Amino acid sequence: MTKCKKTSIFIVFIIIVGSLIITKDIYNVYSSNDIDQITEENLGLLNNKITLKQKNEIKILLTLKTYLSELRLNQNHLEPNLLEFSLSQIINDKLNDYTITYLLNGYEFEYINDEYNLQNKTLEKLKSVVSKSDYSYLKEQIELYEYGDYESYESLENIEWVLEDYGLKHIDILISYLTEGSNLELEAFFKINKNLELDYENIKNITPDKLPNSNITEYKNIWNNIKYILPDSGLKSFDEIYFSTDGKDNELAYVMPNNEDGSRWILNIDPKDVLNEENKNYFYETILHEYFHYMSLNSNQVTYTYDYDMSNYCEEGILSKKDSYINEFYKMFWTDTIDNRNSDKDNLYFYERHKSSFVDEYAATDPSEDIAETFSYFVLEDKPTGKSIRDEKIRFFYKYKELVKLRDDLRNKINSL
Repeated sequence: MTKCKKTSIFIVFIIIVGSLIITKDIYNVYSSNDIDQITEENLGLLNNKITLKQKNEIKILLTLKTYLSELRLNQNHLEPNLLEFSLSQIINDKLNDYTITYLLNGYEFEYINDEYNLQNKTLEKLKSVVSKSDYSYLKEQIELYEYGDYESYESLENIEWVLEDYGLKHIDILISYLTEGSNLELEAFFKINKNLELDYENIKNITPDKLPNSNITEYKNIWNNIKYILPDSGLKSFDEIYFSTDGKDNELAYVMPNNEDGSRWILNIDPKDVLNEENKNYFYETILHEYFHYMSLNSNQVTYTYDYDMSNYCEEGILSKKDSYINEFYKMFWTDTIDNRNSDKDNLYFYERHKSSFVDEYAATDPSEDIAETFSYFVLEDKPTGKSIRDEKIRFFYKYKELVKLRDDLRNKINSL
């Protein structure tokens, strides 16, 4: 770390301490037991590794950070202010340094981000449809969306206007594959009818006018497997299924809402990843994971809004309901560590110091991915008897009778294949 960076962090820290020290009751806000628990949760596997002096430093920083977080939560603000964010970075940097020293024997991860170097397959297909100037403008707006923040929604509107000028249909789908799914190549798009059968719809210039019979057979076989495993009651909330690919051995599937309140849904499948010779359960694991995203984030479980109530679990654009699966899961397992996780979403060291708390590395992404990933282990594994937080998370689902019944049904279906 450069001297300049150290000095900047030190100045920010002094500002934070100075702003808080005038609050006379700051050290009376939390009992010693409360802050000790928060410290232990954030240290994870570092608890018995670092020195007492290092632990006390983290404890002091977390006391200040928790105070700022409480102020924000009481005001129903999702995003931290500059002071809280800066303090979170200091804590995260220290925890990462300790993780490298005590848990990884000095090894540092190499971060590779090639996300923006991937070819935008949908944009390339539109190159023959739109003018040269509009192609350049679309490319510019997509880059603004990917890198942007406040201007992101404006970029989406600008993209929509260009596509509308050419009279293109399925604009919502095109925008999705130009932006969030820019690394995916859309092969086929089907509507799911009331009988849960697939009806092919061509997206002009993007998908074939008529699908070859071999592709239709492949796609419908995949869908029939999904239908066999998952309950009709849930699948009837899905309107569309996309078959798209980012190449073999990448992302197999994802789901997302298809309307503003989260009552209707979309499923995306990568046919190149359905058959995995090395892990034959990978397809089932992924389908179960994605299905629980639907189960935990549909309109019965959450409200899609930016009007947050921070007494329940919230993520951007989503407010969980009090008795929802994800809110109960969050309150049991995430309240003390959520800020450290959110301070750096790409932080690989977070999982290293919390390995015993997650079923796998991907589960450590955030509460939403954690509950979905853990659900797949709940279904596919026997009930654990250990005392780790990982095992506690799997046992969490057993308190819901409807989920235990669903587990039995899913296991019977999968085992019969």
